[in-house]
Amino acid sequence: MLIVCTAFVCLTFSCTPEKDGGLTLFGNLALPREMHPSLSSLFTPNYAITPLETTAECLVGRMDKIKKFRGDYYILSNGRSILRFSNEGKFLASLDRQGPGPEDYHRIEDFDVYQIEDETEIWVSDNRNLKVYDAANGTFKHKIAYPFVIHKFRRLNNAHILLLTGQSDYSLTLTDENGNILSEYLKREIPFLMFRPVQFISHAGGFLYQLGISDSYVSFDPASETFTRGRLSINPSYLSAKRLLDQFDRYGMDFIGEANKGSYISNLSVYRDITWANIRHDAKNYLVKVAPDGVVSTVFSKDSRIANDLFGIDESAFISTVTMCESDNSALLYIEASVVADRESPLMGKDGNPFHCRQDDNPCILEFF
Repeated sequence: MLIVCTAFVCLTFSCTPEKDGGLTLFGNLALPREMHPSLSSLFTPNYAITPLETTAECLVGRMDKIKKFRGDYYILSNGRSILRFSNEGKFLASLDRQGPGPEDYHRIEDFDVYQIEDETEIWVSDNRNLKVYDAANGTFKHKIAYPFVIHKFRRLNNAHILLLTGQSDYSLTLTDENGNILSEYLKREIPFLMFRPVQFISHAGGFLYQLGISDSYVSFDPASETFTRGRLSINPSYLSAKRLLDQFDRYGMDFIGEANKGSYISNLSVYRDITWANIRHDAKNYLVKVAPDGVVSTVFSKDSRIANDLFGIDESAFISTVTMCESDNSALLYIEASVVADRESPLMGKDGNPFHCRQDDNPCILEFF
């Protein structure tokens, strides 16, 4: 029965064969070590800090994702609302439509922001639908319904939609603007389904999807609408896709604990020709910068410190937030207000004015250019 169904599906739309043939992005990337870099060498010397306005109507809870689009910051808070702040950090609007109604969403699995026909739209995945709202006033515009679970998405310039799906035979699905399936790729394997704030990473005009915490990825080319598998590194010390599947077969859902005994690449962020990778190695978390002029790495945690030659905050945990954010013109991070509160000397905002933070203030946006 399974063979018959698969054959039928492949006649109605394209089932792209999975073949390794993509590039190895980082070559033989060495395991990370503590290099004690300055903050400016880990990122760039050019930076800006933006404190977000704090009022009762715009309190940011758990930061699930930040998207900078055309100068404004869109923040997914507690998985239920999206707060919009201006380039100067002023609160502009919020989208809070959690509810049972047909124009509401049950929860926000993912969101993105697009400019379509001169209007800015917020797109929300609520597990079964993509729902579209006017970014200016939160008005519901339309939805795209799917017969399967959708977790993450990316709308392409031609209006086709790339999806990370669940409860189906394949994990990656390409549909048209009406939800009709065009192609599928990557047979579903639980260890390959690792949900991330930024699931489809912009890279070289296309998008990367990392296979769980393995050293393998799938690239998607929007021009040809094709998928290709590749490797992040050929260094055998990093967890491979095969070893990841083997660990899952042996340990079940405890495979993460087993993986933590070794070395793996947990997340990526790309800005221009620089990639930052969160890497787990030797029971420590590292942020690794891979750039044309070399590799820089450092440990990050609440207890570790970084040589901050830019604005004097030496706690290093905030550097890992680069993989939770996406921007069209910067490497984007955030710093919790509690980290910078009670400083004797003020921080300098992008407007050139000094400011102080209180413990309960909203976070500060940190950008490198």
